[in-house]
Amino acid sequence: MNLYRYNSPYHSQFLQAKGSMGRMRSGYILEWRGPSFTAVGECAPLEGFSKENLLDGLHEYKKNESKLRNILEKIQNQFPKPSLPTLDEINIWEKELTGLFNQNYPSLSFGLSTVLYDWLSQVYQIPLHKLFMKLGDQNLALINYPAHEATVPVNALLPILEIDECLLKIKEIVTEGFTAVKLKVSSDHEDTLNVLSRIKSIAPKIRLRLDANAQWSSATFLPWAHQYAKLDLDYIEQPFPEGTFEAEVQSCHQAEIPLPDFAADESCAVVSDFYHLLNTTTIPYYVLKPTLIGGISDIMQMILDANTKGATCILSSSFDGIVSRKVIASLAWFSNFVKKNRLAHGLDTGKWLVENYGSPEFLLIPEIQKGAYSLEQIKFEKVLPEDSILSNSSQEQQSLHQLISVHQLEPISIDTL
Repeated sequence: MNLYRYNSPYHSQFLQAKGSMGRMRSGYILEWRGPSFTAVGECAPLEGFSKENLLDGLHEYKKNESKLRNILEKIQNQFPKPSLPTLDEINIWEKELTGLFNQNYPSLSFGLSTVLYDWLSQVYQIPLHKLFMKLGDQNLALINYPAHEATVPVNALLPILEIDECLLKIKEIVTEGFTAVKLKVSSDHEDTLNVLSRIKSIAPKIRLRLDANAQWSSATFLPWAHQYAKLDLDYIEQPFPEGTFEAEVQSCHQAEIPLPDFAADESCAVVSDFYHLLNTTTIPYYVLKPTLIGGISDIMQMILDANTKGATCILSSSFDGIVSRKVIASLAWFSNFVKKNRLAHGLDTGKWLVENYGSPEFLLIPEIQKGAYSLEQIKFEKVLPEDSILSNSSQEQQSLHQLISVHQLEPISIDTL
């Protein structure tokens, strides 16, 4: 396994209710090479939100590197099988991989899980989103999902802005083809409602999602609740702190007044907390951030179990890099497939980052077009200039490794940690 570090500066300051996101998004790429494959994953805990940090994760990796190599060798010897393994079978292997490491390092678990699933998609020659579909449920997999539906609607993302700049951005968002937007909002309800009413006046059809980043309380929200309800919001994401979220949502419902829908975010970042909320509340939306949760198999099962309870999982990037965004988009496609809908997901984070590690051919193709993330196979010869060395090639984007050029990244020497 090879490791490569990346650093992606933010284009500009991104403000949310907890403050600025900082100046730099950092992470590392995991690369598993074999004689006929190269599978990759990404580990990038989010400063201020993750309970881990990058350096501690690397030290955790170093402690178990030799055991990890042995397990990967075992997995390679076990597969490929003539038929696709089940989700439960893959989950066993995934748990053996991620179980080597402390459970307080979910971004490392997600990176290793991505390596495993990327490898499987290459072994069975199935694009990642369709692999998720086939593994998720045999009955679902029998449904013919048209190729032209291999896109995921995306909600645009806006930080806390002055009202004039916010309205200007909304006009740009509508022009770019987005049909939904998630706005970071403060605890000033009068100011927030003023901004929302102005948005509705210039873009009445745009779907609105609010993210308070756990900075509200039910006591301060309830006097304004009826005004929020009138706006026909998709939902308000994590309005209350993680520790009091369930009680404060219950307090709002006991008020017996019109309310907007709520969505859990920080309150469902741990798998056990997700299932507690799913089994004890009627929250209709769960925002899942894989970097903060861990393994892909768990996330797929969460999507399936939420569906049985009538709830919906919205997949969201934590300002992740190119590799993780592609995986999260594939999971978002799977969630829409399970729900048989076309809901928007939180994938509009790449535009906030200066990413200098993408492969040249990939950088020519925007991942989000007309408000949707495309999961279609990409034929490079359609977009490359004539003098490109790949311009006459029929090579297609088949694996996550083709999204990056690791030779542009700084190799990490585990021995020096």
